[in-house]
Amino acid sequence: MRRGWALFGLIFVMILLVSFVSAFSFSDITKFFGITGNAITDVDNANLVSYYNFDEAEGDDLKDNNELICSDCPTTISGKFSDGVYFDGAKTYLEKTGAYNVNRDYYSIAAWIKVNPGDSRNTILEFA
Repeated sequence: MRRGWALFGLIFVMILLVSFVSAFSFSDITKFFGITGNAITDVDNANLVSYYNFDEAEGDDLKDNNELICSDCPTTISGKFSDGVYFDGAKTYLEKTGAYNVNRDYYSIAAWIKVNPGDSRNTILEFA
């Protein structure tokens, strides 16, 4: 008899979970956790500081000519949708030199990256 009630309880909980998950959208999750913000898709937006395509080893951004220079330059490779930049994980990096007024308290970064398992350091962004 206990197995019957346990099975009934398990099925009931599963039905509740499925109905909860199907009724709970991603926007509900962001509201629940208090996540707010707007994605910037226009490079002429006044709030956008820099926009780098990373389809070349070094160069200017698309916004305000904030140039990145490379050290032991990464190689340009073909990506799934466009070209990309390959960093060896040891010595290659891009660096912004000169004045760069970035509010370090509030910023966002978006990137499509592929890391290799076992690499020792997979740093995407670092402020000095």
